[in-house]
Amino acid sequence: MSPQVLRAGSPGIDVTAEVDDPAVGAVLNSGGSGAAVIARIEALQSVTSTTLAGGGVAFDGLAAGPVTVTASSPGFLPQYRTSKDLTVQAAAFNAYAPYPTGSGLVGAENYWQLNGTAHGGTTVHLAVSDPAVALLSPNALTPGLPAIDIVVPDGTSHFLFHMNGLEDTTGTVTIDVTSAGFVTSQIDADVVTPYVGMAALPVVKDVNDQPSNLVVQLGLPNVANSTIQTFQKRRPGGPPLVATVAVTDPAIAEILDLSGPAGSRQITFEEGESTTPGAVTLGGLGLRGTGPGVVLVDATIPGFQAVGTATQEVTVIQNGVALLGFPAALGAGLQTEPLVARLNSSAHGGTTVRLATANPAAALVSSGSTIAGSDTVTIFVPDGQQDAVFYVQALEGTLGTQYVNALIDGAISGARTLDVVQPAVMMADLADTLIMGDAPDDFVVQVGVADADGSGLAVTQAVRAGVPALSCPVVLDDGAPADLATNTTTADSLDVLIPAGAFQSAATFAAGGVSLVPVAQGPVTVSARPTGFTLTAYASSAVYIRDDVSATGQVPAATALYGNHPNPFNPKTHIDFSLSGAGRVQLAIHDVRGHLVRTLVSDDMAAGPHSVVWDGTDNQGRQQSAGVYLVRLVTPEGMLTHKVALVK
Repeated sequence: MSPQVLRAGSPGIDVTAEVDDPAVGAVLNSGGSGAAVIARIEALQSVTSTTLAGGGVAFDGLAAGPVTVTASSPGFLPQYRTSKDLTVQAAAFNAYAPYPTGSGLVGAENYWQLNGTAHGGTTVHLAVSDPAVALLSPNALTPGLPAIDIVVPDGTSHFLFHMNGLEDTTGTVTIDVTSAGFVTSQIDADVVTPYVGMAALPVVKDVNDQPSNLVVQLGLPNVANSTIQTFQKRRPGGPPLVATVAVTDPAIAEILDLSGPAGSRQITFEEGESTTPGAVTLGGLGLRGTGPGVVLVDATIPGFQAVGTATQEVTVIQNGVALLGFPAALGAGLQTEPLVARLNSSAHGGTTVRLATANPAAALVSSGSTIAGSDTVTIFVPDGQQDAVFYVQALEGTLGTQYVNALIDGAISGARTLDVVQPAVMMADLADTLIMGDAPDDFVVQVGVADADGSGLAVTQAVRAGVPALSCPVVLDDGAPADLATNTTTADSLDVLIPAGAFQSAATFAAGGVSLVPVAQGPVTVSARPTGFTLTAYASSAVYIRDDVSATGQVPAATALYGNHPNPFNPKTHIDFSLSGAGRVQLAIHDVRGHLVRTLVSDDMAAGPHSVVWDGTDNQGRQQSAGVYLVRLVTPEGMLTHKVALVK
């Protein structure tokens, strides 16, 4: 409808506004309110006034429920917009679940609201269901109470409060929110285990440097538990909160406070603090170097879990040499990747760095990956440069902690420790399934340090330079339907060579490597068995040799999950299986705890051979971490399972 004004000289018209349920709402004009009121439209106007003071009309909700407002005027026909259905909502709270609060700490500020501002001023009452778990406070500096009252002035809607977690307890509490005329709300809130961490310390520190500020932090962690993400303060009114910071070796570094240096110091968090002071002069802590070496700095609080930054490694140097790039461990008989002795300045006029091991009967140093090691090696660093590159070689059969020193002018300027462990072996690039008549399958034997679960290698490391090639026996199980082959011989047991300076055998048959030759249908186990090595799970590999059913069109007598190739793999692998009959198929990837990672197939499939690719991602497309995963094939015949290894 197009609006039209009343004609000039018109006396005006009365418009009646009314509601169908005066218990839910009322209409108002300047004279009062009720179930019906009258407003005027004057000459040359098409609408009533938009304000009460100007003679207009308004609606006021009185109680929760539906109501219809209707406008009418004698002599005028009703239109679709002369009636309006409304829903009056009860006065209530917009309250959201608080962010978790650490026990002994004060949680984040909670911003809650009333759903209206014209309430005439009201008092909100908040109470927790279990004061032995949590308390409430209007701010982060006021001791918490089981219940608090917060005044919300007329014209405003929001109010603020904090939750306080009590010490040595966790759990869920319910917060009751009440106010006269408002619907009561109940919100659950969690008190969780608190965490401690430290601000980043210098990775390398010189003995002559000024002490570094050491700041301890409180709060809740990030998803990876690597650092404090949400800082939370010590709650007011709680017992003292004391952190202990210690170093593993006071001969390398010490903790400072106003009373002086020591291997361990305690510091008390004041009420309302989420971090300790940032300087010793302010009552905080510091870290000073006392001698060359590597030290761990550790922060602990009873009842608190530690994030990754609660323990930090600091390399202390003297006269400016840092030894960098050291692995977590080195296999006996193997050598490191390139390591670096770094001077703290390039403006030294040219200097000589001498690197030495404390026990040459267990470990040697070398200036190159193909150079036999010795007890010491001297490397000249030209002016304008800082780095001397070297290698550490562990002797065969020696285990334990070895010490590497960097010396300038005969004085130790840097030092590192290196754990020598039993070396480990695995095989790679060997297919889980071969087809009779296929070309031989090339695979390699690799050496290094085993990963935490012993499934494979955490890191590959080369056979140390200066020694003969490592001879690694590779064998097949008895009666295997396959042969091992090199370019000189074929047998069911061969010695595979890994040259000095290399971490694996030759990659191809043509280059002198080893291959598996399929001979007949059936299973075969291939195993690498070098003496003195840890045999990882992938030191043995199960292979199934089958007929080429895809070429012959044959359907297998029983459903089979042949495995995957390559295995281990990165970034993708092929999973082969055959179905004895058509039917519903589920093919999925699970982690070792049984949790679903990726559904590859969930459909009806025809009988015969099939191959599906897994690219190492989950159902959300996220790349998965290295480790062992389970392939599960579910058909009407049952479930088959196979292990695969994703490597980085």
